[in-house]
Amino acid sequence: MMGAGRLGAPRYLLALETSGKSGSVAIATLGDDDAITIAQEVLDPEWGSARTLAPAIDRLLGRQGLSARMLDAISVVQGPGSFTGLRVGAATAKTMAWALGIPLIAVDALDCVAHQVELAMGAGGLDRPRALWVVSDAYRGQVFRAEYAWTTDRMECRLPTGIEDIESIVALNRSWSQSATLAGPGVGKVLRWLEDRGSASSHPWDQVLRGPESVPMAETVAILGWHRWKRGEIEDVFGFLPRYYRGSAAEEKQKGSG
Repeated sequence: MMGAGRLGAPRYLLALETSGKSGSVAIATLGDDDAITIAQEVLDPEWGSARTLAPAIDRLLGRQGLSARMLDAISVVQGPGSFTGLRVGAATAKTMAWALGIPLIAVDALDCVAHQVELAMGAGGLDRPRALWVVSDAYRGQVFRAEYAWTTDRMECRLPTGIEDIESIVALNRSWSQSATLAGPGVGKVLRWLEDRGSASSHPWDQVLRGPESVPMAETVAILGWHRWKRGEIEDVFGFLPRYYRGSAAEEKQKGSG
């Protein structure tokens, strides 16, 4: 369960999102009444997270008038995503959690997108389908995917994150009779796959979301991480690893040749 923190003082959670080419960092301030305020900085997309993450954390702490020693927890995207980005985020989170003696919480990148889509729909800007498919690019004609469905009052994960051929995802959705939405950073990859086959205009989804809600953000990592922290879902710092869902290209090539 969540630690008590400093008596009567706010708690601070640092969140890292480095699953893509760039990423973002956020600091959530948690009040005793469970109110959350979040400050966020988006990393420079012209440079990789390996060069931009640590300076961004320093800047954000400085703007909030905090030191690293004042952090109470850290949440980080565990996967899926870029091999390099996930490694950078995980290494930074593990080092800080160990050095500061604070809890480490893992968050799924596709869960972040699903939460952002749910918020956008709750705000009335998007239609609410019966199913949501979130995808990110896994390369080699594949995507990381997860499926979500709405219950009476909230959205739940129906098919947890895994890896699948784009062809299979398209075929499955074509066979459905219910409305579905496609979202996530891999949407462009799916649409290009359809375009190459001359069927981009006849995709099987009622909505295809390519706006800001389809990019996982650190502020969402902070919110989901906070809820997991409250439930006591904390990682072992020394055993924590990124979740790649597949080997690297070199590893798969070596396995194939073997």
